[in-house]
Amino acid sequence: MLPTVGIVKVLYDRLKQYPVQALVVDPVMVSTSGDVLAGPSILDTFRNVLVKGGDLPASSDAVDIFFDGLEFYELRSARIQTQNCHGTGCTLASCIAAELAKGSQMLPAVRVNRVSWTKGF
Repeated sequence: MLPTVGIVKVLYDRLKQYPVQALVVDPVMVSTSGDVLAGPSILDTFRNVLVKGGDLPASSDAVDIFFDGLEFYELRSARIQTQNCHGTGCTLASCIAAELAKGSQMLPAVRVNRVSWTKGF
């Protein structure tokens, strides 16, 4: 977990000595039980941010918001009714990292993996 800006900066400083092309971080800001694990200031340390909206109960759609540092993108898909969703953020982050390792840019990597991730349910 990366709950503070300081920890993210330490990780960044350590990784600068290696040829890392991209780093995907799942900071887990709020736990499944609703506990706040990281404050909003941590978002300032990231170049791109994907905010998962699948837990919003008032919609038949799952709406995620992606920010690339310049623009916001609304990523919408049908909501899947399931209780088996623990660890899905970690899985999505890993799949995005794998797509980036294949040479994709961030937004296409997010889009293709949202589709694959949804099919996995």
